[in-house]
Amino acid sequence: MIYSNSSVYIVLAIYLAAMFFCPLFLKRSKTVEDYYLNSRKTKTMVLVFSNIATFIGAGAVITTASTAFTSGISYGLVCMIGLIICVSIYIPMSSRIRRLGSNIMTPADLFFIRYGSEVKKVYSWMYLFLAV
Repeated sequence: MIYSNSSVYIVLAIYLAAMFFCPLFLKRSKTVEDYYLNSRKTKTMVLVFSNIATFIGAGAVITTASTAFTSGISYGLVCMIGLIICVSIYIPMSSRIRRLGSNIMTPADLFFIRYGSEVKKVYSWMYLFLAV
């Protein structure tokens, strides 16, 4: 099916308008912490699986399936070991982080509470360097 340019722009304009105006009518968070952390009401397992989904990503799933198809099922099983290790680390860590305090919003905040401001600065710069 061939679409005209004007219909594509109309659909795009409707989508962008919806993305812009929907938050104006929805419930607003009281503070930044409420917005980012859901008022700290999210259950531990939901946080764990959200972090795992962020860590793995769709690209890794497709790549693993493709490589397992070409080289055998053993590659897919080996990749599952990483998932199991990730889950076994995240579950105990999440409850410990929650016990440390209510003012932890980022990993850098965790390092600040645990080790001090110098380690927080080093971690932040390392993360920035690795992310870029």
